[in-house]
This record gives sequence, structure tokens and C-alpha cells, in this order.
Amino acid sequence: MRVPGEVAELAAENGFGSHVLTTVEGSEARGSQGSTLRPMMWTIVLGVGVWVLIAAETTGGTVLGAALVALVAAVAVRAVLRERRSYAARPRLHCFDGGVVVRQRAYPWPEVEITERPDSVLVGQGATPKRVVLRSIAARDGSFLIGLGTGGEQIRDLAEHGGAVIEGL
Repeated sequence: MRVPGEVAELAAENGFGSHVLTTVEGSEARGSQGSTLRPMMWTIVLGVGVWVLIAAETTGGTVLGAALVALVAAVAVRAVLRERRSYAARPRLHCFDGGVVVRQRAYPWPEVEITERPDSVLVGQGATPKRVVLRSIAARDGSFLIGLGTGGEQIRDLAEHGGAVIEGL
């Protein structure tokens, strides 16, 4: 991911050094209850629409089949546009050797605190529990900066090397 000009300027003003990585809040894969049910439902609606369209012997059947197929297409386009808009609005964490820039503010690593919290997520079709570590980043004054979710091992290592406080719950 390319570093925007004002982020690079802010990092240079604070002497943060070279850019290491950029992450977007919530960019890790996250599942939720019903996350597979919705696509399955729309697939069934699409299948019924195509079947009605092919098997239609009347104009009403053709119209109904075409309407179902158009509905599924419209829902798919809407979902993609909403996700793109949501992704663009998420805060970015720009990590440099000497600190981070998030929400147009620069924080040297010693002014950053990373909180780690153990949790478990269900994985696979068998819903096997897997132990993970959730991480969030805050400024030393307590203001929340960004949540890293289950990722962030590289950021944690970079922060630890830079002098940030790592706190486990």
C-alpha cells in the first residue's frame, strides 16, 4: 500500500525513518454467525430465478424469473459497493521505524501502548476453536487509535523494538 503524501510528510517531520507497512483496521478475515447463510440464500434465489426463466411457458413466468435474477444481481452490486465504501472509510495505521501515523496524527513508538487479549475463534466447518490474540493500539494518554484484530505480529515486533509498551490482559 502506497503511503499518502501528507502521511509521509508527517512521518518525516517527526523523524520516523522509513516506512515499514500499512494496515487497515478490520482488514483481517472475520466470520460471524450467518456469514455463510446469506450467500447460500441468494444462490438459491438465483437458481430458482434461472429455473423459472428457462421453464417459463407464460410471460408471467418469464417476468418472474427475470425479476429474481435481476434482484440477485442488484443485491450483489450493492454489497460490493457498500464494502468498497466501508473499506475506504476505515482508519489506516502507517508504521515506520520510529513510530506510527494514524488518523493524521503521529506517535513515536514510546508513546504507543499495545494491548493484547487472548480469545478464541471458531474455524472451519467443524467449528473447531482456535486460540488467537486480539491486539489494539492506544496512545499513552489512553486514547484508542486502532484495533488490529487477530493480526499484528509484525507490528507488535516493530513496536517492541521501538520502545512501545506491550500489555497483556
